[in-house]
Amino acid sequence: MTTLRAISFSKKYGPRGILHTWASDTYDRSIPDVRFGEIGKQKIIDTCLPDEARLEQLDTEYFDVAFKFL
Repeated sequence: MTTLRAISFSKKYGPRGILHTWASDTYDRSIPDVRFGEIGKQKIIDTCLPDEARLEQLDTEYFDVAFKFL
């Protein structure tokens, strides 16, 4: 039996997706996030939990993002 407390705990501390974050020049107070609070001068995208197919491609995905950063 799932209780409200267990659901609340799972939402707050349960598994999360892979975060893609980067700095921004714009201070944004309009997007308070439940998990992260006031975001400020950054962008945060939760790309969801990877499934088995995505797990096989994560190295390539990370390499592409890192290469764009450099």
